[in-house]
Amino acid sequence: MSEFLCNLIIPGAGKSGTSSLHALLGEHPRVHMSSPKEPQFFSFDDLYQKGAESHNQIFEGEDGYDYYGESSQSYFVHEHAIERIDKNLDHPKIILLLRHPVERLLSHYQWRYKHAVEDRHLMQAIREGGTDTSYEYDPGFGMHAERGGGYISFSQ
Repeated sequence: MSEFLCNLIIPGAGKSGTSSLHALLGEHPRVHMSSPKEPQFFSFDDLYQKGAESHNQIFEGEDGYDYYGESSQSYFVHEHAIERIDKNLDHPKIILLLRHPVERLLSHYQWRYKHAVEDRHLMQAIREGGTDTSYEYDPGFGMHAERGGGYISFSQ
């Protein structure tokens, strides 16, 4: 039996509706969704090394639910995150949200541009950062954020 409470994962691509689904599932009486929404625990070594007790804190003070879920878009492009989930969680339910790849890419670019994370023109951003799925900690967002954009990778 797993030490982790989590048994529901939404690894959907960014700008595909994961925030809405996270909120809707959190209203169900048998489901407790994490806070924060995107703990990104299984993607990054510094978080993963903290272990199950640290991950369980995102559900702090909440007992008696059938499902404990979290939504982290980084799981969609980080194969090692899926391997860690497989290794550590007991048969989790996984809900994968997809969106038309071009619409998703444009929405992702517009969101990054609006938040001043992206300053390149669209085609330049796609050429230079389309497959870059690297992340770095961004104190402005208080979480790891994709560095290059990953516009193509998140749409594949």
